[in-house]
Amino acid sequence: MKKLVILPILALLLTGCANKPSSEPITTDTSATDSEITTSEDTDSNTTPSSDIPNITISSQADTTGWDELMPYLSFALGDYAKYVPSYSSHDYHVSFQKQDDIVAVQVDCKNIRSTTAEDSYTTTLAMNEFQITDETPSRAYKLVSITDCLFITYLQEDTTFYLVAYYQVVRDVNWPTQLISTLVSKDVPVCEADAYAYQYGENARGYISVQIDCYSENGLNRMDNWLNRLSRAGYEYTNQSGWYTATSSDGEIIIQFDDYYGDGTCIEMSMYSLWPAYDMKVTFGFELPRYSGEYSNWYSRYMTLTSGEYFGIYYDGVTSASLTNYGNQLIQKGFTFDQEEFNDYGYYVYYLKGKTINGVYEPWLQLAYQDGTLVVAVPYTILES
Repeated sequence: MKKLVILPILALLLTGCANKPSSEPITTDTSATDSEITTSEDTDSNTTPSSDIPNITISSQADTTGWDELMPYLSFALGDYAKYVPSYSSHDYHVSFQKQDDIVAVQVDCKNIRSTTAEDSYTTTLAMNEFQITDETPSRAYKLVSITDCLFITYLQEDTTFYLVAYYQVVRDVNWPTQLISTLVSKDVPVCEADAYAYQYGENARGYISVQIDCYSENGLNRMDNWLNRLSRAGYEYTNQSGWYTATSSDGEIIIQFDDYYGDGTCIEMSMYSLWPAYDMKVTFGFELPRYSGEYSNWYSRYMTLTSGEYFGIYYDGVTSASLTNYGNQLIQKGFTFDQEEFNDYGYYVYYLKGKTINGVYEPWLQLAYQDGTLVVAVPYTILES
């Protein structure tokens, strides 16, 4: 018996508001063809693999002569989602199960079929039943069957046997991604209430690490207004350009861009990022840099190259010379250790050690400078030996 390998399609395929939960299955009439493909009737099974169906376990196998006789086996693996698997007409079936990690899949071998175009016919019916077809071998299709779950079907014809494997996965989270947001933007942001979320992160066009979140709800009534009100209460100011919003936190650090994808509140898609380089500091240098708490007119960051090496620098404009001491004290309170101070042609510098050279590996440290109303916080990442 041939086994089709369970290869879960990445959840990234399902991010994007264009993927909505499916409707009820469509029944098609292909009685004029050699192989009849229809959808099964609705059942009242649970939406999780059922272990209470008599005499069926993960090691069960069976040979049957009708699709209806397969339904207890499909329901064992798919629960109520078994109703979304289109049937394939044959008089000779073999059914078995596979398990990979937490996924339970059901494999149906439709044997002794007369058609030579089973895959094409099944692809057509899957598309009519709102499955998305991927460009893969063996053929694969997927369909959102609830706000959080997706049904996957892999299928292949070899000679007179048509194989199909069906399983489902939870592809959306019911919880707002608090930890991911905190890691990447270093602050909590208002929660957009939803029934489920799909999210990922990566570098955006401006070079910042951005979190993309799609917020799904069955009932979208007043969701956009509620989200805008929540942002306003948290101190965000927003603008609206043709339905695409940009919200900025009161300190100017966090940017959230979002829209109402369908216009009915069922999916609010957003992208958020922080101008503060929290993620860069954690990943590149291994520690979180405290923000300067004094008054300033504006700040910005950039990488720079000096004669002594390469640095990541944060610049605060509109400050006084006291900012050097004040920020130095902030750093000491966060565990940095004072090392030395000196004056050179560039201004007045104070050095704080974060580590030391161990086996030729230079641990990061901070260098502070003040000149002409600007405080510079420089973190070296490549030091040239003197």
